[in-house]
Amino acid sequence: MENPKKQAPYARVVLLIVTLLSSLYFGYQLQYYSVDLYAGDSWHIVDVALNEHGLWNGFSHQHGPHRMGVAYLLYSTYFNLGITSASAHAYTQGALWLFSSLLALFISRKSRGYWTYADVIIPIVFLYPGLLMATIRVPYIHGFTVFFATAIIALHYLKRRMLRQVLTLVILFCAAFTFNSNLVVLAFAGFSFIRVFQDSLNRAEYLAYLIFIFALGMYLLTTADLDQSAATLEGSTSALGMLMYGLELTTNFVFLQAHEFQLWVGIVVLILSLTIWILPTVDSAKKMIHPRWILVALIMVYWTLNTYTRWSSGAGNAHAARYLAMSPLVLFALYWSSARWKYYSVYATGVVALFVVISWNASRQIVFPLRENKAALNHCKETLLTEEYEQCFTDLHPYPDRVHLEVSLKKLGYLP
Repeated sequence: MENPKKQAPYARVVLLIVTLLSSLYFGYQLQYYSVDLYAGDSWHIVDVALNEHGLWNGFSHQHGPHRMGVAYLLYSTYFNLGITSASAHAYTQGALWLFSSLLALFISRKSRGYWTYADVIIPIVFLYPGLLMATIRVPYIHGFTVFFATAIIALHYLKRRMLRQVLTLVILFCAAFTFNSNLVVLAFAGFSFIRVFQDSLNRAEYLAYLIFIFALGMYLLTTADLDQSAATLEGSTSALGMLMYGLELTTNFVFLQAHEFQLWVGIVVLILSLTIWILPTVDSAKKMIHPRWILVALIMVYWTLNTYTRWSSGAGNAHAARYLAMSPLVLFALYWSSARWKYYSVYATGVVALFVVISWNASRQIVFPLRENKAALNHCKETLLTEEYEQCFTDLHPYPDRVHLEVSLKKLGYLP
């Protein structure tokens, strides 16, 4: 409900300035550290985009338990336009962070009814320099999860019914086929199922969403390579090992103890996060489940699946840059949930202060890894011009043969 009387003076101006400054700083750092060569998991998408014939085949191509979806479309489109530099995708992912922050600002404004100075935390969270490594090395893979999650929730507040329904179906379709974004569909399905019993006015709309999601799920299941999906779940289980991994993953999401994990920090962060997330999931005014439930459910499902399937890779895997890309959703969920508390601005101020301190002392966590990545890939680019070009293959991808690395490098013009 709109409540302009509670509007903080000049809040819009402050938010605009902070968003602009955060965008410019992030863009400047991105321009400085981005490189032409692809690295890591990006080569899986490059391999398909260069060799897959047919738009639908590429869009629905399965990689592990996921599909490539919109990421394939972007890579394929750029290649068709003659754009082969990895930096182009880094800039596109940077734009996705900005769009996601604007959607999050829209969500915060619509759910509260007015702007507040504490909303400055949103652009700071979504355009935090700690996301640069994920933006440069593995764009889209988790970035689209953040974008689709904020988009699907923002559409909930769109008043034009027909436009809302059409755009929601489009988002659900794209998310279902784009890497980890399929979890957004799963979370939204749970939200819609509950709303069917609570919201008599919009019951038909939520039923339509559930039918559409069911149809998508049946297609994905009947066309999936079950061996690829099952391979993700292989390995032994250990309750203690999964717990320790999960706690490290939690501290990584809030940029704490990235290289010096302490058990008590992980436990405190997890307990506080669960408390802040879960308590205000019901809209007390309307007696219906609140749309923030989508965000909380998504994060919890992602955290559980990541812990269960990746814990055996070791604690270092919990600090991977690709998982850090989920941090904006985690921190926005904490802020959005705490916004219903009387003193939520204290929390927001504390988080802003935390980001300022970490950014000021971020050499080991941000600057050094980015410098090493840029130096290694530029050196590799020079090595590709020599007869010893194969020596740098493992710097680009740990398993070059799996992504047909040499063939792709030739098609991109890096090898004769």
